[in-house]
Amino acid sequence: MRELEAIAFSAGESKARRAKAKVMIAYSRGLRISRLEVMLQMNRPRISRILDLALELGPLEAMKERRGRGKRQRSPLHEEAV
Repeated sequence: MRELEAIAFSAGESKARRAKAKVMIAYSRGLRISRLEVMLQMNRPRISRILDLALELGPLEAMKERRGRGKRQRSPLHEEAV
């Protein structure tokens, strides 16, 4: 949580990283997505993508820049056995 707070309020971080951190912090404190939309001036799909990625990869791993729209790499645990 400390690392997310440091990112959220750092002037040196990109706007996108600060926004992701703020979404995760607010959601972890129990705020609903509809309230986050108003507070952070983001749309619901973007907030949902941020939270889904955080649940899938973990909050700090989700903070890493991921460019492109390709499929996410699945971990070997999710691959089907042949």
